[in-house]
Amino acid sequence: MNLIRRALYDERSRAYHIFHDVLSIAILVSVVTVIVESVRPIAEQYASFFFWMEIVFLTLFSIEYVARVITAPRPLRYIVSPMGIVDFIAILPSFLVLIVPAFVEYRSLRVLRVIRILRLLRLFRVLKLIANAQRQWRGRETGWNDVQWYNIQVYLFAVFTLIGIAGTLAYLIESDAVGTAFTDIPQGMWWAVQTMSSSGYGDIIPQTGLGKLLGGITMISGLALFAMLVTVMGRTMQKALFGSFLEEEQKGSELQKEIKDKF
Repeated sequence: MNLIRRALYDERSRAYHIFHDVLSIAILVSVVTVIVESVRPIAEQYASFFFWMEIVFLTLFSIEYVARVITAPRPLRYIVSPMGIVDFIAILPSFLVLIVPAFVEYRSLRVLRVIRILRLLRLFRVLKLIANAQRQWRGRETGWNDVQWYNIQVYLFAVFTLIGIAGTLAYLIESDAVGTAFTDIPQGMWWAVQTMSSSGYGDIIPQTGLGKLLGGITMISGLALFAMLVTVMGRTMQKALFGSFLEEEQKGSELQKEIKDKF
């Protein structure tokens, strides 16, 4: 039991890093599997492969969820916490599809497994990275491998998460519309990239009211992420390209000011 607790919660232990590295890979592979499975020709040709892959992922994530409930200092608090709810929702659709035959035909349940990508919030400890970055930025000058890399990780995670979730929701909403171009999740993700970047080639356009609402939200989110990119990358690129020159210029200005003050 102590080993399980260390693997789940003790960030200083080797078991913790090994377990979470394996878990993060499993989450990414499972999300990619769900996305690829939405392409009908591939799903029909490799149906057995996708079925057994899902059994493996469901077993792994279920064991992990039960272990967290058992070893948590306050199990109920973990269960009703945001990450506990995400962990539960990540396995619920698979249980319903595999255990209850009536749910097999519900495409939305199978596709909603892509929400597993949100479980990476815990693995990347995004909020902790942001807090550390802010403290270190205020406290001292840091190099590329410190605050800048943390900020880039947070930004890339936000971008890929939004693309995956927006593309999946677009597919769920628009796939039943007549003449829809949202034939699978990859098409929905391509639409999400277009919408977030405000390029809008016009080859994929939502037809339903709910789809258009999702498009508006995705576009606004894309603008917010662009502002975040400017904030994250602006100082990083400035330091990478002109860092030494600007630092020398700033030191020279400070020296001139100091000389004027003395004389």
